[in-house]
Amino acid sequence: MQTKREIIYEASKGYNKLSKKEKGRKPDNIVAGDGYNRDYASRLLSQHDKYTYVKDASGRPCKLVADVRKKKKRSMGRKI
Repeated sequence: MQTKREIIYEASKGYNKLSKKEKGRKPDNIVAGDGYNRDYASRLLSQHDKYTYVKDASGRPCKLVADVRKKKKRSMGRKI
């Protein structure tokens, strides 16, 4: 039997590329199998592998976010 984390990991592959209608169906399958709340299951699917917790030198947990965002180019007030 797979653990809940393994099931979420397998289900999260390609989840963000699904349409809105398909994203509504995917958490239903996970809720039926794992017993998660629907909202919590959709959050786990969309945020999987985007952040991790590590401990700093003092032992406190620190959240690392691995989200690559592109910066917008500024036009310096000029309209082109």
